[in-house]
Amino acid sequence: MNVEQEGEKRVVEKLARGLTSARSVKVKAGEDDCASTSLAGKQLVQTTDIMLRKTHFPKKMSYEQIGMKIAAANLSDLAAMGAEPLTLLIAFGVPPTLEQNQLKRIMSGVSKTCKEHSCSYVGGDTKKARELTLCGSATGVVNSEKELLKRTNAKPGDIVCLTGSVGNAACGLLILIENPRIATKLKNKLLPAFTHPKARTREARKLAQMKARIAAMDITDGVFYTCSEIARASGVGMDLESGKLPLSKELLEFAEKTGKPLMKLLSYGEDYELVVTVPEKKLKAAAKKTRLYPIGRVSKKKGVRLDGKTLSARGYDAFKSRA
Repeated sequence: MNVEQEGEKRVVEKLARGLTSARSVKVKAGEDDCASTSLAGKQLVQTTDIMLRKTHFPKKMSYEQIGMKIAAANLSDLAAMGAEPLTLLIAFGVPPTLEQNQLKRIMSGVSKTCKEHSCSYVGGDTKKARELTLCGSATGVVNSEKELLKRTNAKPGDIVCLTGSVGNAACGLLILIENPRIATKLKNKLLPAFTHPKARTREARKLAQMKARIAAMDITDGVFYTCSEIARASGVGMDLESGKLPLSKELLEFAEKTGKPLMKLLSYGEDYELVVTVPEKKLKAAAKKTRLYPIGRVSKKKGVRLDGKTLSARGYDAFKSRA
């Protein structure tokens, strides 16, 4: 069976099996958004993310937006663990036809995003490649293992929350690749969700510092898939309510004007918001730390249900077409 038939998640799961790991490694390869290792009394959190021009960056994206995107994707993984960003490295696969000023604009975007998150860009590597390929590696830190917002932290009775609205990034992507007939004002409202995503690092740090057994994952592969991954990792289920989902008026207008199914837009991902589960007794305190939108509850019954109906929660798969 080849990797396309197997699917990305299953391939990663198999590759991570049996890998050598020291006792200091508290979150191992393939277990969460990042790995985490004990170091000098703290937890060093590490992640990597690779993006290719043809797969991840529509032609209409500027080179500065490409730089912002690769930086935000890596920093968003740190946010999903509650880590404070420290450093970012990027390895560049550069086609010979790329202009120097285009490469400079990519770096400008990387630098802009790093400044937004008080993260230092510390270097990388360059190699000749057939298409533009960017591979980021980000490092962050939390003060103790109890601060980690692990996917395995969810328990029945916890409240499922989002840190912000979802679905806008899918609209932004479709605007870039399909140029639908909608008002320019609407396009300008939705495009930044895809071209200039905001990793929720500050919000995540506030939640992590509560040491309240909070689970988290960033929404890169669709809100329902993200919920299903937290539920799977924690051995629980979730009951969600569609009426509580924070949907922007721009998303709803886009769906109405274009005829795109709302569930399809919500299943795309790339929002970089967080799904978090918070113990009910801690919800009020957590909501004082940062804005949260409760959308449901963790349950003992496995599976993810929306308004009582079980979801087949598929998200983006790097080896297959979009769900």
